[in-house]
Amino acid sequence: MGVSIIVMGVSGTGKSTVARALADRIGAVFIEGDDLHSQENLEKMESGIPLKDSDRYPWLQICNRAMREQNAQGKDAVLTCSSLKKAYRDALAEDCNAYFVYLKISKEESLKRVNQRVGHFMPTSMVESQFEVLEEPEPGEHTIIIESDRSLDQVVEDVSRRVRRNVLDSGAR
Repeated sequence: MGVSIIVMGVSGTGKSTVARALADRIGAVFIEGDDLHSQENLEKMESGIPLKDSDRYPWLQICNRAMREQNAQGKDAVLTCSSLKKAYRDALAEDCNAYFVYLKISKEESLKRVNQRVGHFMPTSMVESQFEVLEEPEPGEHTIIIESDRSLDQVVEDVSRRVRRNVLDSGAR
Protein backbone atom coordinates (compact mmCIF):
# COMPACT_ATOMS: atom_id res chain seq x y z
CA MET A 1 0.00 0.00 0.00
CA GLY A 2 1.40 3.36 -1.00
CA VAL A 3 1.38 6.62 0.87
CA SER A 4 -0.24 9.90 -0.18
CA ILE A 5 1.44 13.24 0.36
CA ILE A 6 -0.77 16.31 -0.05
CA VAL A 7 1.13 19.54 -0.66
CA MET A 8 -1.13 22.29 0.71
CA GLY A 9 -1.23 26.04 1.25
CA VAL A 10 -2.71 29.23 -0.11
CA SER A 11 -2.19 30.39 -3.68
CA GLY A 12 1.36 31.34 -4.57
CA THR A 13 3.17 29.02 -2.18
CA GLY A 14 4.63 26.94 -4.98
CA LYS A 15 2.48 23.86 -4.38
CA SER A 16 2.64 22.54 -7.94
CA THR A 17 6.34 23.15 -8.41
CA VAL A 18 7.27 21.69 -5.03
CA ALA A 19 4.94 18.71 -5.45
CA ARG A 20 6.31 17.87 -8.92
CA ALA A 21 9.87 18.03 -7.62
CA LEU A 22 8.98 15.94 -4.56
CA ALA A 23 7.23 13.30 -6.69
CA ASP A 24 10.30 13.09 -8.95
CA ARG A 25 12.68 12.78 -6.00
CA ILE A 26 10.73 10.05 -4.20
CA GLY A 27 9.48 8.20 -7.28
CA ALA A 28 5.81 8.99 -6.67
CA VAL A 29 2.95 9.74 -9.04
CA PHE A 30 2.24 13.47 -9.29
CA ILE A 31 -1.43 14.53 -9.24
CA GLU A 32 -2.30 18.18 -9.92
CA GLY A 33 -5.43 18.77 -7.86
CA ASP A 34 -6.41 21.81 -9.93
CA ASP A 35 -6.68 19.57 -13.00
CA LEU A 36 -9.46 17.63 -11.24
CA HIS A 37 -11.72 20.67 -10.76
CA SER A 38 -14.96 20.83 -12.71
CA GLN A 39 -15.21 23.42 -15.46
CA GLU A 40 -17.83 25.19 -13.34
CA ASN A 41 -15.41 25.47 -10.39
CA LEU A 42 -12.66 26.82 -12.64
CA GLU A 43 -14.99 29.41 -14.14
CA LYS A 44 -16.07 30.59 -10.68
CA MET A 45 -12.49 30.99 -9.52
CA GLU A 46 -11.43 32.73 -12.75
CA SER A 47 -14.27 35.19 -12.11
CA GLY A 48 -13.02 35.84 -8.56
CA ILE A 49 -15.89 33.92 -6.93
CA PRO A 50 -14.69 31.84 -3.95
CA LEU A 51 -15.87 28.23 -4.02
CA LYS A 52 -18.45 27.12 -1.48
CA ASP A 53 -18.20 23.87 0.40
CA SER A 54 -20.86 22.43 -1.91
CA ASP A 55 -18.46 23.14 -4.80
CA ARG A 56 -15.43 21.75 -3.01
CA TYR A 57 -16.58 18.44 -1.54
CA PRO A 58 -17.23 16.65 -4.87
CA TRP A 59 -13.77 17.82 -6.00
CA LEU A 60 -12.15 16.68 -2.75
CA GLN A 61 -13.74 13.24 -3.24
CA ILE A 62 -12.27 13.07 -6.75
CA CYS A 63 -8.83 14.01 -5.36
CA ASN A 64 -9.16 11.38 -2.63
CA ARG A 65 -10.14 8.72 -5.16
CA ALA A 66 -7.18 9.59 -7.40
CA MET A 67 -4.76 9.08 -4.49
CA ARG A 68 -6.44 5.87 -3.30
CA GLU A 69 -6.25 4.41 -6.81
CA GLN A 70 -2.49 4.98 -6.92
CA ASN A 71 -2.01 3.68 -3.37
CA ALA A 72 -4.02 0.52 -4.13
CA GLN A 73 -1.51 -0.22 -6.89
CA GLY A 74 1.31 0.12 -4.36
CA LYS A 75 2.34 3.53 -5.66
CA ASP A 76 3.02 6.64 -3.62
CA ALA A 77 1.11 9.75 -4.73
CA VAL A 78 1.84 13.46 -4.34
CA LEU A 79 -1.25 15.64 -4.74
CA THR A 80 -1.56 19.42 -4.80
CA CYS A 81 -4.56 20.86 -3.00
CA SER A 82 -4.95 24.07 -1.01
CA SER A 83 -6.60 22.08 1.83
CA LEU A 84 -7.34 25.31 3.68
CA LYS A 85 -9.76 23.90 6.27
CA LYS A 86 -9.38 20.94 8.58
CA ALA A 87 -12.64 19.47 7.24
CA TYR A 88 -11.13 19.53 3.72
CA ARG A 89 -7.99 17.77 4.95
CA ASP A 90 -10.15 15.17 6.69
CA ALA A 91 -12.07 14.55 3.45
CA LEU A 92 -8.84 14.21 1.48
CA ALA A 93 -7.29 11.82 3.99
CA GLU A 94 -10.34 9.55 4.32
CA ASP A 95 -9.38 5.89 3.83
CA CYS A 96 -5.90 7.03 2.75
CA ASN A 97 -2.46 6.73 4.28
CA ALA A 98 -2.17 10.51 3.94
CA TYR A 99 0.33 13.09 5.13
CA PHE A 100 0.30 16.83 4.50
CA VAL A 101 3.10 19.23 3.64
CA TYR A 102 1.92 22.72 4.55
CA LEU A 103 3.76 25.39 2.60
CA LYS A 104 3.40 28.36 4.91
CA ILE A 105 3.77 31.82 3.41
CA SER A 106 3.06 35.43 4.33
CA LYS A 107 0.13 37.20 2.69
CA GLU A 108 2.53 39.76 1.20
CA GLU A 109 4.70 37.09 -0.43
CA SER A 110 1.63 35.22 -1.69
CA LEU A 111 0.26 38.38 -3.33
CA LYS A 112 3.64 39.15 -4.88
CA ARG A 113 3.95 35.65 -6.37
CA VAL A 114 0.36 35.49 -7.63
CA ASN A 115 0.82 38.89 -9.31
CA GLN A 116 3.89 37.53 -11.13
CA ARG A 117 2.14 34.42 -12.50
CA VAL A 118 1.10 34.29 -16.12
CA GLY A 119 -1.78 32.17 -17.41
CA HIS A 120 -3.05 30.86 -14.06
CA PHE A 121 -6.78 30.77 -13.34
CA MET A 122 -6.49 32.13 -9.78
CA PRO A 123 -6.76 35.94 -9.68
CA THR A 124 -4.95 38.00 -7.04
CA SER A 125 -8.31 38.99 -5.55
CA MET A 126 -8.78 35.42 -4.29
CA VAL A 127 -5.67 35.49 -2.08
CA GLU A 128 -7.41 37.49 0.65
CA SER A 129 -10.32 35.03 0.80
CA GLN A 130 -7.90 32.10 1.09
CA PHE A 131 -6.17 33.65 4.10
CA GLU A 132 -9.59 34.38 5.66
CA VAL A 133 -10.66 30.71 5.59
CA LEU A 134 -7.22 29.18 6.28
CA GLU A 135 -7.18 26.88 9.30
CA GLU A 136 -3.54 26.09 9.84
CA PRO A 137 -2.81 22.43 10.63
CA GLU A 138 -2.51 21.51 14.30
CA PRO A 139 -0.28 18.92 15.95
CA GLY A 140 -1.57 15.42 15.31
CA GLU A 141 -2.74 16.14 11.74
CA HIS A 142 0.22 14.30 10.17
CA THR A 143 1.58 17.55 8.79
CA ILE A 144 5.06 18.79 8.01
CA ILE A 145 5.17 22.60 8.11
CA ILE A 146 7.60 24.26 5.70
CA GLU A 147 8.29 28.00 5.54
CA SER A 148 8.03 28.72 1.82
CA ASP A 149 9.12 32.36 1.78
CA ARG A 150 12.56 31.02 0.78
CA SER A 151 14.01 30.10 -2.59
CA LEU A 152 12.35 27.24 -4.43
CA ASP A 153 15.50 25.11 -4.26
CA GLN A 154 15.65 25.52 -0.46
CA VAL A 155 11.96 24.64 -0.08
CA VAL A 156 12.19 21.55 -2.33
CA GLU A 157 15.30 20.31 -0.51
CA ASP A 158 13.68 20.84 2.91
CA VAL A 159 10.41 19.16 1.85
CA SER A 160 12.21 16.17 0.30
CA ARG A 161 14.45 15.65 3.33
CA ARG A 162 11.61 15.92 5.85
CA VAL A 163 9.18 13.71 3.88
CA ARG A 164 11.85 11.01 3.63
CA ARG A 165 12.68 11.24 7.34
CA ASN A 166 9.17 11.71 8.76
CA VAL A 167 7.08 9.63 6.37
CA LEU A 168 8.94 7.30 4.04
CA ASP A 169 11.80 6.16 6.29
CA SER A 170 9.77 6.18 9.50
CA GLY A 171 7.71 3.13 8.56
CA ALA A 172 4.61 5.26 8.02
CA ARG A 173 3.67 3.27 4.91
